[in-house]
Amino acid sequence: MGFEGITRAGIGFAAVALVTVAGLAGCRPAAEPAKKAAATTGPAEVRVIGDVGQSLVLTADQVAALPHRTIRADGHDHKPHTYEGVPVALLLAKAGVPLGDRLRGTALAQCVVVEAADGYRASFAIAELDTSFSPGPVLLVDRQDGAAPPPSEGRLRIAAPSDRRFGRWVRMVTALRVRRL
Repeated sequence: MGFEGITRAGIGFAAVALVTVAGLAGCRPAAEPAKKAAATTGPAEVRVIGDVGQSLVLTADQVAALPHRTIRADGHDHKPHTYEGVPVALLLAKAGVPLGDRLRGTALAQCVVVEAADGYRASFAIAELDTSFSPGPVLLVDRQDGAAPPPSEGRLRIAAPSDRRFGRWVRMVTALRVRRL
């Protein structure tokens, strides 16, 4: 049964989101150490690509110039940290992805695959990134505890404070790929 059959059968968006997460979020093997090291030290940029109105390429400096939000959440080390970053929804809106009042109907059958320099990927249903659906923002973080993130995390990373586990706190972010199902 394809995605169309699932929604027609009455299972709805939640099942599509779960299928999306299961089908697209798998991680690939880590890249060679040299590639991984280069990803953490080289110039950082993030691409917003895929099923968007207009693809974007933003450098870390351009990301830093956008409006930021600050959250406080426990990190991988189980200690509280302050994360500063741009809501992913803002980047998607800049690329022409329907959000807010325009996020309805077939637009709800979209997901965003976050891609990392080391090959790791994780996905979010589009509604999880829109604060009119979800309780808190998912951020593209460029500051942690008032400074750049540790080099092992790259210049840009995802913080998803409402997630109970850290599997989607992607580090070394290189792309936000929007996909329609």
